[in-house]
Parts: sequence; C-alpha cells; structure tokens
Amino acid sequence: MLVRTMKNPRSIDMVKTEPLRRLASLDPRCLGEMLDYRLYLTYRDCGYVTERLLRTEFGVNRRRWRIIAIVHQLEGATLSDIAEGAELDKAQASRTVGTMVREGFLKRLSNPDNARFAKIIFTDKGRELYDAILARYREANISLVASLTYDEIAMLDGILEKLRQHSTLLMSPH
Repeated sequence: MLVRTMKNPRSIDMVKTEPLRRLASLDPRCLGEMLDYRLYLTYRDCGYVTERLLRTEFGVNRRRWRIIAIVHQLEGATLSDIAEGAELDKAQASRTVGTMVREGFLKRLSNPDNARFAKIIFTDKGRELYDAILARYREANISLVASLTYDEIAMLDGILEKLRQHSTLLMSPH
C-alpha cells in the first residue's frame, strides 16, 4: 500500500500492510481517477449550479461575482489588490471594475498623489447587489452539500484546505 511517511512528506513510499481496496487517488489508472481531474469535474458541476444562479437571477458571471466579493472583503483596496484577491490578471479586473463603475455598482476614489492607486468602493447599489447575491449563494452552497453529514462537511473543509496547502508546498521552488 502507498502511504506518506514522516521522513519525506513530499513522497509516498511503499509500506507492507494488509491489502485494502484500491483507492483511485493513490493509484490512478486513467484520467477519470486523477485527483486534479476529479476536482475539476466537481468544480465544473458545482460551478454550473452557482453560475446559473448568478446569471439568471442577477445577470452576473463568476468573474463579476469574484470582483464583487473581493471588493466587499477588501473595500477601499486598489485595483491591483482586487485583481490579486480575485485571482484575475490586472487587465481582466480593470475591464470588469470599469464596467461596474459605469453601471453604478462600484466607485473609484482617486488618490491625489498617484492615480494608479485609486481605491475601489461599493455604491449603495453595489452593496445591495452583494447582499442579495450572498444570500442566494449561501442557499445554493447549502444545497450543494445537502447530501453530506455535518461531520463529512467538516472533513471536506479540512481536506480541501490541506490539499491547497500541500499543493502550494509542491509548487514552491526547492
């Protein structure tokens, strides 16, 4: 069986144990068993539910929602900070923020010392949109995990965080 040992947390070593059923994540034999592909399919399928909600009820795509959510989290931040928080390139973030400013959801507060460091804030209209989307998004989120027990949800949260932390470690230069 494959297990992670403490002597080298970056590798999985073979250890003699009782035979267990084959786990696709430890012994993937096709694309459909690869962890990243399985996570992608989950993201795609769950994302379809939330994307449909955003588009049909609010006329917003995922990129706009990420910008809205990050502006709420970092209100008064610069465009660069918002792009980084939303994991978008600066050009995408700039176009989306610009459109949302023209539509009256966001406002730029200029910095007299340096125009590149304008602060982005919500208008009342933008804050109302955020509140409405968040309420519906929370309902959708609860629906997506409805088939799981409380303990499974807690485990899922922990596993997802652990996978993100470990993948970050694997991406870092050695």
